[in-house]
Amino acid sequence: MKRNAITFDEKKQVLIVNGNFAVAVIVLPYLNPGRNPQPGWKLYFDRLGNCDAIFIVRMDYTNTDALDFHLMPRSIFKQPSFRFTEDRMKQFSTYKLRSVSNFERALKRMRDTSPRRRRLP
Repeated sequence: MKRNAITFDEKKQVLIVNGNFAVAVIVLPYLNPGRNPQPGWKLYFDRLGNCDAIFIVRMDYTNTDALDFHLMPRSIFKQPSFRFTEDRMKQFSTYKLRSVSNFERALKRMRDTSPRRRRLP
């Protein structure tokens, strides 16, 4: 498999793959129920730069270790924010990576397939 050329655009705060595909990298801390009315992991899209995909690292319930990794197309999210919960994560199982080492393979698959513009509830 041909390796991707990945650089970091400091101004836009995204990874640039092969010069034309932008990936935002986001680490989502767990928001526990004691301090938040709705526990889970919340992503605010207005804080992202312009990107084609989002590499999400969800932290565990203690916010000390990575829980899991997802590489998702930006186009599936149409609202200004999204709260990930254990139940809501099931709909993203196709985007879940077994490990960070699967990032490049998933990235190639995402770039090579025609974009399926799915909207989420």
